[in-house]
Amino acid sequence: MHTDGQRVEQILKNLLSNAVKFTEKGSVTLDIQRAGDGADLQRSSLIGLETVAIAVTDTGIGINESKFKDIFEAFQQEDGSIDRHYGGTGLGLTIARKFAHLLGGEIHVESKKGEGSTFTLYLPLGSARARSSQAPRPTASESTPATELRNVPRSVVKTFVPDDLKSIGPDDKVLLIVEDDREFASTLIKIARKRGYRCLAAGDGKSGLILATEQPVTAIILDLRLPDIDGLCVLDQLKHDLKTRHIPVHIISGVTEADTALPLRKGAVGYLTKPVRMEDIDGAFARIESLLSSELKRVLVIEDDKKLKSRSKAC
Repeated sequence: MHTDGQRVEQILKNLLSNAVKFTEKGSVTLDIQRAGDGADLQRSSLIGLETVAIAVTDTGIGINESKFKDIFEAFQQEDGSIDRHYGGTGLGLTIARKFAHLLGGEIHVESKKGEGSTFTLYLPLGSARARSSQAPRPTASESTPATELRNVPRSVVKTFVPDDLKSIGPDDKVLLIVEDDREFASTLIKIARKRGYRCLAAGDGKSGLILATEQPVTAIILDLRLPDIDGLCVLDQLKHDLKTRHIPVHIISGVTEADTALPLRKGAVGYLTKPVRMEDIDGAFARIESLLSSELKRVLVIEDDKKLKSRSKAC
């Protein structure tokens, strides 16, 4: 099987973490096998026995069939009470779908409310690019839009203000600014560039989370008052995702929290309330840069070989 192992791992982590989160009793199982000729596959890169099916099945809360499309929209869960009870913003399935398509695959869902769900990732065993030109494309009558994630609108990050998205290099320091005030976002970009950063700008929380997940972000400045989701939810998502939890996040917001320590307890490195002075912004950057420069981690070495132990100390 020729594919991107890292993206497959990210997809399966999302599916498995959801299954575990929504299953209080019973089990979560992972099954891997060839799809077989009877599989209802829609993408031209997927052909029966030349496709692998990776199914994650749980005995959790289940989903109504009428909600299948909704749960793959970014920040949508089956109903509002679910995110209050279980937490999360619902971005994981959107990213899983996007990665599946990049790999030439698709994700199907089968579920019954109160009985559990099965999410199946279908991937081509060979090169999806080579086979896509050989396989006939399905007709409209052969498709099943209720279960194939291709039919759910893709998450698109629109340009909020001119930034450096297309010019980021592998060794650049990258600052992500999540801020719905275009003028203030542009001001922060100018300041950050003078400090040697490449900048990414997002005008809403959804775009900010997608950029943080998909781009090599070094640090984040986050507003709490965003047009789509609460900034604290964005912060919470960032700090509970293994891919982004290490990124320093500094809050600069017009929201005056009754408990200003709450964002700090959630993992923010600092908090400023607008309007801010230039020296305040300089202080925020100084704090971020201080944390970035002290990222050397201490390692506890447990070893009974004295020679190896002494070499570890010397390193």
